Amino acid sequence: MTKYRVASDIGLNVRTIPSSSNNVPIGVLPNGAIVDVIATTTNGWHELAPVAVSGVTLVKQRAFAFAEYMTPVVAPPVTTGKTRLGVNVITGRGDVARRALAAGCNALSIIDGFQLAADLANDQSITVMARRFWDHNWGMPPPDPDAIFEGASSPHVVYLTPLNECDVICYGSPEEIARRAGYDREMWRKMKARGRKYAGGGFSVGTPDYTRPDICEAMRTHYAPLYNEGMAINYHLYSPTPTHAMDEWFEGRYRFLFTHCGFDPSPNLAGVYCDETGLDEGGVGGFPAHGMSATQIGAWCKRFLAYSQSGDYAGLLRAAVLFQAGNVTDWNGYNVDYALAEIGAAARGNV
Repeated sequence: MTKYRVASDIGLNVRTIPSSSNNVPIGVLPNGAIVDVIATTTNGWHELAPVAVSGVTLVKQRAFAFAEYMTPVVAPPVTTGKTRLGVNVITGRGDVARRALAAGCNALSIIDGFQLAADLANDQSITVMARRFWDHNWGMPPPDPDAIFEGASSPHVVYLTPLNECDVICYGSPEEIARRAGYDREMWRKMKARGRKYAGGGFSVGTPDYTRPDICEAMRTHYAPLYNEGMAINYHLYSPTPTHAMDEWFEGRYRFLFTHCGFDPSPNLAGVYCDETGLDEGGVGGFPAHGMSATQIGAWCKRFLAYSQSGDYAGLLRAAVLFQAGNVTDWNGYNVDYALAEIGAAARGNV
């Protein structure tokens, strides 16, 4: 069930069938009333859980209200100023995800495993992100939660835009940013209507180019209104070398959104999520490709968390996950499976 709030100054009629034709209302829900919705009909009516209308609680009688005058009640984000940390499970394997949680990780990103993500997200002491892999050869993904997120069944999962980095459409010009934001706008409004969380963007490390005034203006025009209305942002935040000093150009790139692009830094908005972080040095790869030990990876995690929680925008990065754990074939140069205990220790020490 999902909670919805009545948004009608004159209240909202409740009926026994999903239609106003030849159907006398059985009561009225006052403006601002919060009710549980069981399901939504194809003609735009919400079926309500047992609810009190006009002083009478309906137990056995079915009750419907017109969906247009109801808005989902989305749980406020965690505003502790702490960033949750874990791993990206690109294989969608439950055994990898559960080992990461057992090690102490409190954030996960699951690729294509939407039921697994929904099951794990029932534990709200962790953050679970979910993303659909979408090949660049497939063209633009449809802005359809059923097709992309297999129904987006969980109100607790943070569903990530399938627009991954520059795979399908990039953001090197104002026109591209406008097109990309148009997709995220349509997807987010559909997700919002279902009471689901959605993070748009999907920007790669070191991008967009915030030294360009036209790029900043495009982000201010097209993305800032979405974020300021409640949509989250997904960002990839890698270190370019093992010893790189954390800064706003790489690990804190999202901070430019607040300093240059009109994003509201209020801690009560949805915030920023990162489904790819760690080490990514061009031509070399991630931590394993550099021969870094589990202890060294754990030390990097602690530095990353300390940086994310420092300065004027501390805590706006809600959760970040290292890329990746479990894939031993094409992404093995990034596989941090051997460091789960150290990543989990960093996460546990940051609660």
